[in-house]
Amino acid sequence: AAGYQRLAHLEYLPLPGGDAGVKYPLRIAYAYLRSLLSEQEWAAETADLWKGWLKKQEIAMLEQQLAHRYRVFSTSSAGRLFDAVSAVLGICTQVTYEGQAAIELESVAWTWLKDGDIGQLEQLGLQPYAFEWLEGPVGTPLQVTVKKLFLGILQDRRAGLENGWIALRFHLSIAAIILQTVLRLDVGDHSVVINGGVFQNKLLTEILLTQCAKRQLRVLRTKNLPPGDGGIAYGQVMVANAWK
Repeated sequence: AAGYQRLAHLEYLPLPGGDAGVKYPLRIAYAYLRSLLSEQEWAAETADLWKGWLKKQEIAMLEQQLAHRYRVFSTSSAGRLFDAVSAVLGICTQVTYEGQAAIELESVAWTWLKDGDIGQLEQLGLQPYAFEWLEGPVGTPLQVTVKKLFLGILQDRRAGLENGWIALRFHLSIAAIILQTVLRLDVGDHSVVINGGVFQNKLLTEILLTQCAKRQLRVLRTKNLPPGDGGIAYGQVMVANAWK
């Protein structure tokens, strides 16, 4: 509780509207892809993506926001990544309750697993989408970049693959990113603490637990406190006590 070191994180991407923008996963997806893709990739991969979803006025507004960085904030949130993918697949394009986009994305992914058996992943021959690490100056955190992940999703979508398959592959990819980043950091004690609202996602959690078990990594996770924002106040008390 007396301190921590941030060793790695998802790359920062633009979030239009800040907290208010969370209600509009399509806008998040638009901003993410506009930031990540080249003009050529944008034209090739997103030509039909926004039709019927975003009005011309809305697209013009987003373009102006991104160009002038007006009310555009930077986020490395895993939750926003789930929101963006859910919107790209057309699963949830507008949120009416907290976590809706991620919940619906997970629900669609489960449809590909008979009886909820995680062991079927190997039988399906599912592979994670590609991702990359970006190393900064010495002493700065490692960044996980997600351009290749999005390109893989867009290509699967264009190829006509079912949303359930793509959503399941995305969950597998996030688990792989977490595990491979931990192994790359090689912190040495062979234990991994998982926490945060993203681990309210049963599918992601079970995939990661299975993968960690294969690597003989001990996983520590919350039991008496919620893994999301509900645990923050308790953590603040712990930090205050450590520094009093």
